[in-house]
Amino acid sequence: MPQTSVGKARRWSNARSAERSRPAKDGKLFGFVGGDAADFARARPLLEQMCRRIEHVGPVGAGASMKLAINLPLLVFWQAFGEALALCRSLGLDAARIVDIFADTSGGPNVLKGRAAALTAALQGKDVGRSPSTSTRCART
Repeated sequence: MPQTSVGKARRWSNARSAERSRPAKDGKLFGFVGGDAADFARARPLLEQMCRRIEHVGPVGAGASMKLAINLPLLVFWQAFGEALALCRSLGLDAARIVDIFADTSGGPNVLKGRAAALTAALQGKDVGRSPSTSTRCART
């Protein structure tokens, strides 16, 4: 705690988003908030500027728990998608074609459809705005 807050009344809420921070400027985040109801009410006007939807999901820590729960299916999808790409490796198809096929089927959830271009670039070994080691890792998947 900073020295200026020691001995003063403090209130705390935590808020997590299901999306990246860029949409915050447009008020398009989905916010999961944990904290006391009164603290949530005080924070709500600020959160409304960043979020299209706000859910108070329980006490402090509940927002982070909800965010982890939301990300779990995505984690499972990306692992399974890596395995699917490994199965397709022997087909000799272009990465863009494979991603396009997946994105247009039930095998491609919205997360894939929204990131198809970046994923294709990563699979082709191109820099997609991450560290070179991440791009290389994705290209080998």
